[in-house]
Amino acid sequence: MSTRVKICGITRWEDAQLAVELGASALGFNFYPPSPRYIDPAAARALIEKLPPLVTAVGIFADEPDDAHVAGIAKEARVTVVQCTARSFRGWMEFGGVPNDLRRRR
Repeated sequence: MSTRVKICGITRWEDAQLAVELGASALGFNFYPPSPRYIDPAAARALIEKLPPLVTAVGIFADEPDDAHVAGIAKEARVTVVQCTARSFRGWMEFGGVPNDLRRRR
């Protein structure tokens, strides 16, 4: 089994490109507004649309109690997986009953 690496906090195409060239299999896009690594969903989508097909785009969310808001941002940015970190998250979301750590969006 090979090791998969996710690099988080991507905000620029140059960083995404370098991470992929160095072997990252997933890139994390931070949708937590107070973070200095926050990226607007539209800007994330512009980067995600350029990624090679086998690189997973992960939406990172923290302290977001509204599942519909998370789903809307995930859809707008076109991430394929969401990672939710907070005490306020329920254990399961309406993404098909997948555990809250990494959930694939349908």
